[in-house]
Amino acid sequence: MNKDKNLGGKRSDGKFKTIWDGIIHWSLFLLVFLFPILVNPFLPPIFTLPKLTFLRILTIVMLFAWSVKVIKSGRIRFIRTTLNIPVLALTFVAILTTITSVHFLTALFGEYSRWEGSLTFLNYLLIFFITTNFVKGRRQYDLLLFGLLLSASLVSILSIIEQHWTNFLLLYAKVYCPAGLGKPSGFEMARSFATFGNPMYLSAYLTLVLPLALAIFVKGSYPKRLKGLLPLSITLMLICLVFTYARAAWLGFAVSFLFIIFLSLRDIWANKKMVLVFMGMALICALFVNIPSKYSAYTAVQRMTSIVQIEEGSAVPRLKMWRQTLPLIADRPFLGSGADTYKLVFPKYKPKGWVIAFRQPLLDKAHNDFLQVAATMGLLGLAAYLWFLGTFFLKGIRTISQTEHDYEKALLIGIIAGALGYVVQLQFNFSHLSVAPLFWLFAGLACTIQENRKWEWKIFRKSRRLAWIIYGASGLIVLLLIVCSLIPLIADIYFSKALNYQHEKRLDEAISCYERAASLYPLEELYLYSLGRAYSTKALSAKDPEYARLYIILAADVFNRSQKLNPWDENAFFYAGNMYLRAGKVLDKGMFDNAIDAYNRGLKLNPTSADAYLNLGVALAYQGDFEEAISEWEKTLVIDPGKVDAHYNIGWVYERIGLLSEAKKAYRRALKINPSYTDAKKALKRLQNP
Repeated sequence: MNKDKNLGGKRSDGKFKTIWDGIIHWSLFLLVFLFPILVNPFLPPIFTLPKLTFLRILTIVMLFAWSVKVIKSGRIRFIRTTLNIPVLALTFVAILTTITSVHFLTALFGEYSRWEGSLTFLNYLLIFFITTNFVKGRRQYDLLLFGLLLSASLVSILSIIEQHWTNFLLLYAKVYCPAGLGKPSGFEMARSFATFGNPMYLSAYLTLVLPLALAIFVKGSYPKRLKGLLPLSITLMLICLVFTYARAAWLGFAVSFLFIIFLSLRDIWANKKMVLVFMGMALICALFVNIPSKYSAYTAVQRMTSIVQIEEGSAVPRLKMWRQTLPLIADRPFLGSGADTYKLVFPKYKPKGWVIAFRQPLLDKAHNDFLQVAATMGLLGLAAYLWFLGTFFLKGIRTISQTEHDYEKALLIGIIAGALGYVVQLQFNFSHLSVAPLFWLFAGLACTIQENRKWEWKIFRKSRRLAWIIYGASGLIVLLLIVCSLIPLIADIYFSKALNYQHEKRLDEAISCYERAASLYPLEELYLYSLGRAYSTKALSAKDPEYARLYIILAADVFNRSQKLNPWDENAFFYAGNMYLRAGKVLDKGMFDNAIDAYNRGLKLNPTSADAYLNLGVALAYQGDFEEAISEWEKTLVIDPGKVDAHYNIGWVYERIGLLSEAKKAYRRALKINPSYTDAKKALKRLQNP
């Protein structure tokens, strides 16, 4: 390959051929610089949804600029790379599996708080194609590299501040998690998450960027403007990576580091000062890590040694989750359940004892990238994905050996190393939209360094009138798409406000915000059944029975809409059942039938909910069906033997039907679990002293 092949040409001087080229390039710069640090510290949602909104708006702008270039020239110019066909295959499978998914809306838009449906996945693929077609030349590489390093440095500094003080992004926000109230757990507070909201996402980001910076530094071919920033950024990222305490990312980075060292031994041997610099970085990192922090749940050494302890900690639920995902894949082998629908289909496959052993963790991802793809996009999607990864790494490694220019070689080594570490850590975690766009941008950058050809098609003759018509139509479409991209963010701000109001017992304000969220974005069932729960709380706190019935009717209507919108979401059925159960106790006994129906429908979707079995038994008992009630409570105890209310309820029924010895046993079991259970004490005393 010619030494200056990719550093010469019309665009190597950093000047863009048209303003539209400039818009695309600066948009890509904003993606690598602003996207990782973008948050909303004053109003929830804080972390993920602002990034997604920004990503979609950027992509829309870049597509508009690209379309204008096509219209002005009357030709489509497209760079042909070795990854085009695998990426197009992935695109085809994503669309096909969305059409055939168990729930179209979830497959299209993604699960709430994840939002990684096929629409987001197509966003990633567009980033790849835009990068391959518009990035070329050293100055453009330098611009993106500068943005990456500057952003990573800022994120790392925030991580260090967080470890020794607090994450100041949470100072003004009352809602930590997008789907609920409260502060991070002690486990999370001992780890850094900076601008990502989760240590796992932050560590995945570092496994991408840190190896790239390291490879550029080792090769020593970086521009002078990065002379100070590069070693500083590497040191900060190393410290930040430790503070995430993310074992999968540590493993991924170790693989990346070995890959870089293996391909750069000659450079390191020729520049022995490099070893001293590395030792200095490692020493600084060790000093920072060993400074006592505000949170000391565990040390880096303890966390590192736990990697091999597969019988303890989070490794156990992961292994069980992977094992139970296999029958899920076998039931829908070719096309899967649809993008981001894992949460909808996995509850039926949860093993016995899961709730007790693992405290009912959120199960919306398989925590293994290949299993996640196979479950949601089928074996067809997995084959396309493996085709893409295999082509990406094999072609990249082959190009490294053929590339003569040091800067290109360093870039490619860093890109391949970062992508390799990222994929390794994904086998213990999952893809997330706060990091995935950068991975696809890296794949596009790797393609620009390789030997590529250009395809060109003439689509129409130049016509100023036709061009202006198309410009106008395209501009209107762009504005419409930008507005549509902003709506979910605005709706979720109202939803988060509603959660805060409800937490503060300001129910009327909460209902108003829930209604606004649901009207702005009626495709999210969480907004609807949260509104239904607020209506039911209002109904059951009302003193006027007619007023209460009115809110029960409103709540029932909202729950029905939520169930129709997503018949796979068991929560809509369980919350409706809870409402009908409480309403049956205080308003109308006829509502017990509705409660029983709602619980049964929810349990078909998630047969491991101990609370649902418990409440179903209560509804049956109120109707006098004691035998069925006891059966449901026994199912509760199979799932959760420590459910003290189930033992008490069984005793209560046995007492009513005259089986006093059985009642005493049940009450004693309740007291054994909870010696201060007042109702059980009174009942046992009553039976012992009739």
